[in-house]
Parts: sequence; structure tokens; C-alpha cells
Amino acid sequence: MTPDSSVGWPVVLPLVLFFSGIGAAAAITQLLAAF
Repeated sequence: MTPDSSVGWPVVLPLVLFFSGIGAAAAITQLLAAF
């Protein structure tokens, strides 16, 4: 593991949470649309 990758993690983590949040919101909308 290079120091650059360990420094990059704090930048990547919010992006992962952001996209997973979008995926969760899309799944919830599809579930609500099914009803």
C-alpha cells in the first residue's frame, strides 16, 4: 500500500457513500412504485 492510496481513501469514501445512497433511494422509489 502506497501512502498516496491511504491518503486517497478519505476522498473516495464519501463518493462511495454518495452513490450507495443514490442506489438505495432508487430501490426505495421502485418499491414504492410497485405498490
